[in-house]
Parts: sequence; structure tokens; C-alpha cells
Amino acid sequence: ASYKGYNYAYTVNTDGNATITDFLGPDDSVNPVDSASTVSYDIEIPTELGGFTVTGLGRRSFSTNDHYSPLYPLKSKIQSVTIPQSVTSIGDSAFAGCHNLNSLTINDAATSIGSWAFAECPLATKLSLGKNIKTIGDYAFYDCRALTSVTIPQSVTSIGDSAFGECSSLETLSLGENIKTIGDSAFYHCINLGKDDL
Repeated sequence: ASYKGYNYAYTVNTDGNATITDFLGPDDSVNPVDSASTVSYDIEIPTELGGFTVTGLGRRSFSTNDHYSPLYPLKSKIQSVTIPQSVTSIGDSAFAGCHNLNSLTINDAATSIGSWAFAECPLATKLSLGKNIKTIGDYAFYDCRALTSVTIPQSVTSIGDSAFGECSSLETLSLGENIKTIGDSAFYHCINLGKDDL
């Protein structure tokens, strides 16, 4: 299915909503792009595909690690992502290794961010997580080396192991007051964070 110039594969869940399983790149009929080009992708995740509300982003849906897949080169072209209010679940490794992903907007519906979801994405941005997120998975933002500021909302109760580990540019951290568990090494080697931030 196509949305705003990009193609997606999806499955329909038992609840009648959709989960995106694969980002298939530009829709050449709408947005002609040579897959071998250096053009960057600015992606607005659809709220609906094929008449089904999109509520999930599946495991590795935007970041296959299969070097032989024709989809493999696509992840290096993703520059910005906006995740809409309909999406409640961001799967494990959904954007892992998208090495040019600099801008991320998560609107307020998402309730969980999977393990390694945005690992090794530079994220040269100030990150404000949606106000309904409850859990941040292990290594969710690991090695996001350009990330400078994170605001974690009051809704978050759990931050996984190494969730923000190796975020070496992180200078500002705002933590909600309802966090019950912070995993091992959650902010490991965040060398620019002061002790007062944690």
C-alpha cells in the first residue's frame, strides 16, 4: 500500500488494525526516486493502510539486517520520521541502524518502545517522547550519539537496560516522577550528563 509517496507492507491483526511489516521505499509512480540515489527520505507514517488503522510498527519494519535484501539500502536513506497518534506499539529494532535518521517525532498514542527500536540512529534532535509511553525497551536509544536532550514523560514507568547507553552527546535529561524501574547501565557512558540529572 502507498501513502504520501512511499510503499509499505502490512498485516491485519486479530483486532482489525494493521501493523506495518516492511518499509518498501518510494512509490515511483508518485515520488520517482532511484533506489541507488543519495536522496533522503522524510517519512510520515500513515495512520491508515488499505482501510485499516495502523497501530503497530513491526520488528525491523524499517531496518532489515539482511544484507542481501533489496530493502537493505533503504534504511540508510531515512532522514526524518513522524509517528502518528494511531500507533501504539513501536517494535523491536524497528529503526535500528538507520544511520542517517536525525529527526524523530513520536505523537501521543504510542505506549511502548521496543528493544533496540532506535539504536544507532544519530537523532541530532531534542527528543520529547509522547505523553502516553509507559515502557522504553532495552537498548531502545542505544548509541544515538548526536542526541542532546531527552524528555521522558510522567507516563513512563520502566526504562530498560542500556536504553540510553552510549548517548555521548546527551546533556539534558528530564525524568518523569512515576518511573518504577531503571535498568542496568540505562545511561551508561552518557559522559555529558551531570550526576544531578540522574
